[in-house]
Amino acid sequence: TLHASFAQATRVIEKPPFEVTEHGWGEFDIAMQIHFVDPTETPVDVVFPLRLYPDPPEQLVAKKAVVAERYDELIFTDPSDALYSKLMQANKPAMGWSNHPLAEHWVAYDTAKELATLQSLSDSVAKQVEAA
Repeated sequence: TLHASFAQATRVIEKPPFEVTEHGWGEFDIAMQIHFVDPTETPVDVVFPLRLYPDPPEQLVAKKAVVAERYDELIFTDPSDALYSKLMQANKPAMGWSNHPLAEHWVAYDTAKELATLQSLSDSVAKQVEAA
C-alpha cells in the first residue's frame, strides 16, 4: 500500500517483476504482504520506510532515480515439498535484473564479500577482547 495521495494506493502484483514505479516526493511507509505459491505457507507482512528524495540531501535532478534499498531474507524452517521445489527452481535476482532500466543505480550484493567483511570484524573484536 502506497501513501493515500497516490492514485490506486493499493496494488496487487502477481508476477515478476515485483515492482512499482511512481513519481513523487516525500516519505512514508509502504506496507506489503507477500503470499507464496504454496497456500499453506503463512503470508509475510513487511513495512518499508520509503524516502523519495536523496540522502544526503543534494540538488534534486529531474529524471534522476532515487534508490532506497533494504536487504531482507526470508528463512523457511520447514517448507512444504512444493514450495521448496519452487524456491530451488527460481532465478537468482542478479541473473535477470542487469538489463533493467534502473540497474545502474542498484547495489550489487556480494555474499562472499559480506561474509569476509563480517569475519574480519569478528576477528578484530576477538583480538580487542583478548587484549583487554
